[in-house]
Amino acid sequence: MLEPIELNKNIPSLFCFDEKHFQLLEATGQRPEVCILMPTYNHSEFIPKAIEGVLSQKTKFPIQLCISDDCSNDETLTICIDYQIKFPKQIELIFALENTKSKIISFLYHRGLASGSKYISFCEGDDYWIDTSKLQKQVDLMEKNKNYSGCCHDAKILDEDGKIVMQSCKERPHFHQVVNSDHIVMEKGIVNSGFKSQAPTASFLFRKKVIESTLKRFNGITSDVHLMLTAVDMGKFFYIDEVMSVYRHHPESWSFSPLRNRMLTHLNRFESYYKDEKLMKRYKKIIEEKLLNCIDYFLSDSIDEDQNYQDNDNFYSDLKKQKDRILNNEL
Repeated sequence: MLEPIELNKNIPSLFCFDEKHFQLLEATGQRPEVCILMPTYNHSEFIPKAIEGVLSQKTKFPIQLCISDDCSNDETLTICIDYQIKFPKQIELIFALENTKSKIISFLYHRGLASGSKYISFCEGDDYWIDTSKLQKQVDLMEKNKNYSGCCHDAKILDEDGKIVMQSCKERPHFHQVVNSDHIVMEKGIVNSGFKSQAPTASFLFRKKVIESTLKRFNGITSDVHLMLTAVDMGKFFYIDEVMSVYRHHPESWSFSPLRNRMLTHLNRFESYYKDEKLMKRYKKIIEEKLLNCIDYFLSDSIDEDQNYQDNDNFYSDLKKQKDRILNNEL
């Protein structure tokens, strides 16, 4: 019987089944070409299809799937354990016995880097891949274009009943502001489009150095837009005009979370832009405008008093100070 092994003393109750997994792969010369990161939480209804979509990939190179479960309170972990037992060489499972408030995801990224893979790809536990040649197509593109830092592709969007909401991400607002006629993702478009990543996370494939640079540049933040911003800064980020994955739009997804929770995410995002010297040099006016909109939302009288977003008692006073600094042009 497999025994869980504690991984990180700084994140309580974080375990995996085999911490020497990657060392064994390296010793046998079986390092993966692509490591796929799959964060999951309460995805028992969806996770089998996500895992099967990865395992069904037809490639000329080895791949590795790293799954993290942040103490789901449904059957997600049980399902993931069953898959890990069936496919021990292909799957590494990281899981928390108490919720880490997404800290486990940062650790998942570091495990991906530790895999020694040349590329890192993504598929969240409620999304899935529908093209068995997806990874091979993306790697072939990257191998032929050494100046590409990453690539993404089109996807279908499903609602909670499994019905197609959009046949293509190109139907999303602002898409053509983000992706130009040469299929290159543009930095200004990412910043200016605000809250939407125009390609779903499950479509991303990056060179390893993009992940490393994102972690350093944004102090550990690794959202889809931060990855995209780093990719376009390091090379060309190419958009493949093929539908190869499905993004689920359901009540448990971020898109369905309360507006105030989403606004807090946006606030944190634009604060990170505000602290980034490169982005501020290029898009100062855009970033300040969007950050002020987020700050004004939280400072407005329309916020219910019982909604508590403070990490500490200084939350609102800090926002007021930040607003004054922006208005007074004090970086």
